Amino acid sequence: MAAALALPAPAQPPHFGGSTAIDRWIKLEHCKLIDDEYMDGDSFHVRYDKEDYIIRLYFVDAPETDTSLEDRIAEQAEYWDIEPEDIPKLGENARRFTAQQLRHDFTVYTKWANAGGQSRQPRYFGVVLVGQKNLADLLVEEGLARVYGASATMPDGRNTTTIYDQLRTLETRAKQQ
Repeated sequence: MAAALALPAPAQPPHFGGSTAIDRWIKLEHCKLIDDEYMDGDSFHVRYDKEDYIIRLYFVDAPETDTSLEDRIAEQAEYWDIEPEDIPKLGENARRFTAQQLRHDFTVYTKWANAGGQSRQPRYFGVVLVGQKNLADLLVEEGLARVYGASATMPDGRNTTTIYDQLRTLETRAKQQ
């Protein structure tokens, strides 16, 4: 991710009208995970410089932990070819894996793009690096997320096709194991 912009992040994300708030990546270094009841494998609270944000990973979808999301659970169960009641268990594994990966400082790249969600607090799409490793890659590699969802050209300039191809290769390997 060496080619990414290392611009200082605003204290508050800019307000936006439903699409990408800014055109360039903002790098948030030395982030801390806020492990709470709303965290799952692909969406979680982050503390950066005294501010809290909800970050949703680009490119991947981890199994749901919220059993009230019956349609999403049914869709995910079909994808993983498991029973719907097993999705929240797999989702809990993804949540624990993410918490383990983010136990130390990590870096978030974001454009403050609105990721929706059910919280009253805004949720933003982001790319999360644990050291030099992309958390989305790690989740897919472990079979704890599927290649799915919103995408963006990466902070290092790689396009979405390249990223999807790389993730699908990791996904195929995970399925074989």
